[in-house]
Amino acid sequence: MRRASRLVVILVLAGGVAGFGDPAYFANKRGNDNYKQGRYEDALTEYLKAQEREPENKSIDYNLGNAYYKLGRFGDAADAYSRSLKGEGVDKSLRLSAAFNRGASLLEEGSGALKAQKTEEAEKLLTASVEQYKSLLKKDRANNAARHNLELALARLKDIEKRKQEQRHKPDQKDKKQKEEKDQSQSQEKKKGEKETSKNENMDNKKNSKKQRDEKLKAGKEDEKKDKAERTDNQNNKSKNTGKEITPEQALRIFNAIERDEKKLKEKMRAKALRQAPPTGKDW
Repeated sequence: MRRASRLVVILVLAGGVAGFGDPAYFANKRGNDNYKQGRYEDALTEYLKAQEREPENKSIDYNLGNAYYKLGRFGDAADAYSRSLKGEGVDKSLRLSAAFNRGASLLEEGSGALKAQKTEEAEKLLTASVEQYKSLLKKDRANNAARHNLELALARLKDIEKRKQEQRHKPDQKDKKQKEEKDQSQSQEKKKGEKETSKNENMDNKKNSKKQRDEKLKAGKEDEKKDKAERTDNQNNKSKNTGKEITPEQALRIFNAIERDEKKLKEKMRAKALRQAPPTGKDW
């Protein structure tokens, strides 16, 4: 960011108004001596003493403005220069110098406010600087330093207008931030919910797996019990059947006995048939 042109400095003695024996004169003179040597704090102290003695002295106000400007107190500098411009009988060269320096002070203060994102304050100060330089150039058209500073002030006002337009076309940063925070919170809640769901599903799966294992174990025990019972029944049936089994010798005797019974039955039936047959009357 380009800086404003340097101050137009005229170290004014207070002797034009006050007498040479007046304390204000000597305080102002000491202030000028310190200013020349770059001791701006000391110069300011002496100028304030002189102003206390001669509060209506425009030359002292002008010198105060110079000291404030060098110390970076641009607002105080602009006020001091403004006081030096008021009233009648102010020297023309002093008036022109004070007007230039007031515009420079407003330009520096406005630039600082713009850098600090204090847009409204910056716009107000820079506008005042523009007006000051326009007024000065009407009286001193050849003042190129004033024209340079006017261009700077206008350029920074243009930057402010550009920022305003960008803000009009963009959503409010605060709302945007809140929306981002809300979306982030919702995303976290969603992830948390998914995590809980996954956790519950894992627990359910574990429960189901345990239940299935228990059921399989129970079924296995029941099958084992059933098999055991069947084996017991088979063993019992086998034992019973084993008790009825006969040896080959016994089977042969039984068979022979049945065969004898059948033979006896056949003989009885043949004898009975012979007894019942009628005689034929022939002698064979």
